[in-house]
Amino acid sequence: MSAPNTDPERQVKRHRGPLFGMAFAGLAALLAFALLILWLSSEPEEETLEDPQILSAPGATLPEE
Repeated sequence: MSAPNTDPERQVKRHRGPLFGMAFAGLAALLAFALLILWLSSEPEEETLEDPQILSAPGATLPEE
């Protein structure tokens, strides 16, 4: 059974805002996904060893140079 009072033109006017909102949200999600893929696929920067980290246990002393 269908609804008794259907007016497609009036329904289009009433739903225009939410439909534009959903389209905008979908496009924003696609843009965010594309930016994520580009960021993950980019080359990492060269790391320099000018100041290397020294790994030690808590309370351990550093070796004398």
